[in-house]
Amino acid sequence: MRTPILCLLAAMFLAACSKEPEYTVQQQACIARQYQVYDRKQMDQCLNVCKSCMSGTTTTCTTSCKLNGAS
Repeated sequence: MRTPILCLLAAMFLAACSKEPEYTVQQQACIARQYQVYDRKQMDQCLNVCKSCMSGTTTTCTTSCKLNGAS
């Protein structure tokens, strides 16, 4: 009984540690319309995509971009 629970917890932990954001098909299309090569580490690109494709606000997008390593 303990083994399946531990495996489930390990799988959840590994999934939560993924560094790559998961975008919906609509978000991917929006990003592709704006940038041929999108670099989420560029603050201006990250903010623009967050606001226009993810319906974010300046405050939440700035925080999100900084947490993702944009400068």
